[in-house]
Amino acid sequence: MNVEIVAPQVKTAARSIGTAAEAVAGLDLEGPMGKVASALPGSTSAGAANGLKTEWKSDKDKWVKDARDHKSTTVADADAIVEADTITAQQARYREAMIGRD
Repeated sequence: MNVEIVAPQVKTAARSIGTAAEAVAGLDLEGPMGKVASALPGSTSAGAANGLKTEWKSDKDKWVKDARDHKSTTVADADAIVEADTITAQQARYREAMIGRD
């Protein structure tokens, strides 16, 4: 069974993940919740809005970090697979050349 990786396509997909991460990083999810809290000072809703604001920021930041890491890992893995295939092919050619000398 042969498995083929098309490194340029894998890297393109990884860059798309990176693009999504940058887009999400630029979103202001917590800003609107701050407005809710300031519109209802001292209320239960204000506390809940502030808690949600903090949670959304934390979750967003974690997702962005994970997506950036995924992009980097995917590109590095694609490069490593191509490098391993290249080395294996070179070794096979060398073995064939050595066998041919006998």
